[in-house]
Amino acid sequence: MGLIQQPNGHYQARIKGVDGRIVSEIFPTKRLAEQKLADWKKEKRESVLGSNLNRNLSVAQYFEEWWRDVSNESSKQVQSGWRDIQKQYFRDYIDPVLGTYKLRVVTPQMVKRVFIEMAKAGRSPQTQGKSWITTLDLGALHPSRCNERRFETSLRA
Repeated sequence: MGLIQQPNGHYQARIKGVDGRIVSEIFPTKRLAEQKLADWKKEKRESVLGSNLNRNLSVAQYFEEWWRDVSNESSKQVQSGWRDIQKQYFRDYIDPVLGTYKLRVVTPQMVKRVFIEMAKAGRSPQTQGKSWITTLDLGALHPSRCNERRFETSLRA
């Protein structure tokens, strides 16, 4: 990541966003590329760069993108059993409660509803914990939206 000089003399600024995707842009001068890279680094520290919160995606739409990425890019690094479990947890527990909501409006209280519904359906605390991991993997709870301590407190309430 960083700056890459192109054969035509332009500069490409590249950085990995908080969602793991590469953000890239080409500039005619090194100075402009450095300025943009500095701005992106600041946005990344604030957990905004590449967060998908500024996109108009529903939780279900984001899951489909995430699923494609994890299935294609990580196929050699991540076991297919793990991917299948993540899809099942999303389909059975998360999608019915949060699937239609836009990512930017998801709150800790909304995610808590997933676990309330799971408990009503007789799901064990272990299964609920695995769904929590899937929720984190999806990025539905973004650090700029709520902190983990506040969320954990809302789960205990």
